[in-house]
Amino acid sequence: FSSLMRRVHEDQAAEASKAISLAGLRQALPRLGLESVDAREAEMVMRRYDLDESGFLGLSEFDKLVTDLSAFLNGTVPPSASAVLSMSTRDLQLALARLGVEADSLATSSVLRKYDANG
Repeated sequence: FSSLMRRVHEDQAAEASKAISLAGLRQALPRLGLESVDAREAEMVMRRYDLDESGFLGLSEFDKLVTDLSAFLNGTVPPSASAVLSMSTRDLQLALARLGVEADSLATSSVLRKYDANG
């Protein structure tokens, strides 16, 4: 997973600053497993992980995001990420399909409503 993280970071990094912009983050998140991230959600992720408030994610900030995202996708969300990372119905449907479980959007929505700790 770390080689993917570095590859995404390198692909999206601004040449001079080696940092990921909000636009780059929005492009990177689907490659990291979050299939449907809208602009508002990407902004929330950026605010949470841009620790130096530069408006960009440096390698260490991006590394923290990838670590938290990996845990999230594996079902072990760390407290630092639980308030920002969320899963859409489509994300859950894709994750279930990867596990060999076919679920339509109605069933997937029902699962999200039942188990979503964020509301």
